[in-house]
Parts: sequence; C-alpha cells; structure tokens
Amino acid sequence: MVAKYGPKVHGFRTLLLGTFRRLGVNTPRLDGLLRPELAALVDSVDLQGGQPTDPKALLSISASNMICTLAFGKRFDYDDANFQNFLRKLNNIFEISSSPLGFLTLNIPAIVHLPISAIKDTISDCNFMLDFLRAIVDERWLALEARRRSDPNIAEWEDPSDLLDGYLRKIGCEDVVGMSVSNEDIAHHFLDLFTAGTESVSHFLQWELLYLTTHPEAQAKAHEELDRVVGRARLPSVNDRPNMPYMRALLEEVHRVSSFSPLGIPRMTADIVDIDGYIIPKETMVFSSVWDLHKDPDKWENPDSFDPSRFLDSNGQVDESKLRQLQAFGLGCRSCVGRQFAESSVFLYTAFLLQRFFFKSPEGVPPPSLVEDPGVFLTPKPFKVCAIRRDSE
Repeated sequence: MVAKYGPKVHGFRTLLLGTFRRLGVNTPRLDGLLRPELAALVDSVDLQGGQPTDPKALLSISASNMICTLAFGKRFDYDDANFQNFLRKLNNIFEISSSPLGFLTLNIPAIVHLPISAIKDTISDCNFMLDFLRAIVDERWLALEARRRSDPNIAEWEDPSDLLDGYLRKIGCEDVVGMSVSNEDIAHHFLDLFTAGTESVSHFLQWELLYLTTHPEAQAKAHEELDRVVGRARLPSVNDRPNMPYMRALLEEVHRVSSFSPLGIPRMTADIVDIDGYIIPKETMVFSSVWDLHKDPDKWENPDSFDPSRFLDSNGQVDESKLRQLQAFGLGCRSCVGRQFAESSVFLYTAFLLQRFFFKSPEGVPPPSLVEDPGVFLTPKPFKVCAIRRDSE
C-alpha cells in the first residue's frame, strides 16, 4: 500500500485491475460472489433480536470474510477459531498502524529495529497472518498444478473464479505484468488487501450506521428509495445502484463527514518539486489533508452537517461535479485500486441491511457521539444500535 512506486508495485496494480475486470466486480457477477456473506451478516444481525449491540465485531468479521470471498472464493464461519485468531491479529496491526507509533514508523522505518514491545508484537502478528495466507496460496497452487498436469491446455485467459485464481495463472508470465510473480509475493500482496480492505470497509459501515441512527430522516429516505426501486420480494443487485441516487449520495456523504483517512495515503516525491517557489526535496514524504478538503466551507455548505442531498442536483440525480471534490479514494496513479469493488460492495451491504432492518439508538440512553476517536485513522467511538426488523415495524 505504501511501498515505493516501481515496477513491482505497478505490476501488481496492473494485475489486480485486470483480475478485477475479469471478475466483473462492477457487474451482477459480484452479486453471486457476495450474497452468501451478505446473507450471513443479515442473519447474524437478526439473531440479536433488536437488542442493543455494538456492531463493530460483526462488521469487522463480515468485511474480512468479504475479502476472503473475493480473494479465495470462500468464506469462514463466524465462530471458526483460526479465522477469529486471524482477525485478532489483523485488528492488532490496525491499532498499532493508526497510533502515533505507527505514524512515526511509517516516516522513520528504522524504528522497527528498536526493542519496542508493540513493534515486536506487530511483526509477530504480521508473520502469523502471512503463514495463514501462505498456506492458502500454496494449497491452491498445488491444486492448479495438478490440473495443469492432467490438462495442459487449461486456458490462461478464461475468467478466474477469484483473485487468487487470477494471480496464480500469471505466475512466471513476465510479459503480462512486467515482472515475475511468486507465491510469496502473492501472500504479501493479500496481506495488504486484508489490512486495507477489512478496516476501511468495516469502519465505513460503522460510521454509516452511526449516522443513520442519529439522522432517521435520511434513513427514511433511503428506505423509501430502496422499497421503490428494489422492493422486498427480491434481493438488491449492483444493477440497482445507478437507479438509486439518494443511496449513492448517502454513501458519499458518509465518506465526506467521516474522512476515515484524514491525511490520505502518504506519497513520496520522485524528484525535486517547486510549488510557487516552495521547494520540496526529492524523496520527501508528502500528505494531503483530506479532512480539510472534505470540510472546506468554501466548497461545502454547513460542512459539519450530515446532508446527503448536497450530492444531488435539482433533478434529484447524483451531481458529478460534487463527487469530483471528494478524495475518499485518493487521486492519480496511486489512487485506491479497489475503488470500484469498494463502492459496489458497500452499496450491497447498505441495501441488504436496510432492506431487512430499521436502525435506531437504544431507548433511555444519550445519543451516540459523532466525535471520532483521534488517530492516524478516524474511527467512531464505541456505540450500540438496535436493528429492528422492518416487517415488525
């Protein structure tokens, strides 16, 4: 995610984009890929019986399972011991990465060699996760090799079943991505996908539930649009997304007000840069203040207010000019490579949950705080929500 841009980073980006395209992550094929996980999440929420629940754990395990489905074509049971241990390690890595120590380590990599227990624990957690991922990659590689021995004419160009399938088909194909790809490279790359994908999606969904519970009028509009476009007799599809401008606007507004990564992803200057006479030396770490861009009163009226309608034009359609003012996924050649998948998946998560439930704050307690926990990443303070089945309203 934050490696120096070069042939290997460019090669993996090209490989990932190509595999995403062949998987159809912005098409109805994604519906079939994610529906088992979405159904499992909805059922787990339903089991809470409308009681006050902290959504963090369920959303985290579901988001990680979503990445597993995309990466390996399989999901784990929520009570799988090995998977739960994997998630604990993943959460530990996120906690240290979002701390001041993690920020310092990003800027001064030599710190990892200091005898600091938190860093040692993080390295140990990374190694555990890599072992977990290596085992899956190696098992699938052996299975593919066995298929090739029995059928040497297996088409390299046929649509992959998941990311790993697409990657393994390209191992050793230097003409495809400008580099050779090894099993170890894939394991490290998938570790990046898990750390980036799980936390960003799960925390986005936490922020969304928080704003839906504190802004019932916005939730009511989303329910009305969902009932009108999809109804309750069938499941939502990515094909519904273009026909649901309010839902899209709501998701963009959550991106804006939460600004999960307030300083964006760090960049490094490839050469000396002159900005209006201010010289930035070569190989200087540079951050963009996404928070300021998303809260600029010159661009956003009442920037501290949650108002999805700001992303709609006078005809009730999504205002593309407003979307261009967001930097939730970054810009340029290092922008988020999984943007289309992320946008499609959070749309499906939202549609599945809102089709079944109405979310509200527990009775008799103060409303949850909209003030974030400070850090490199901005996360909501712990809160509880009641998921009420809509057929019982």
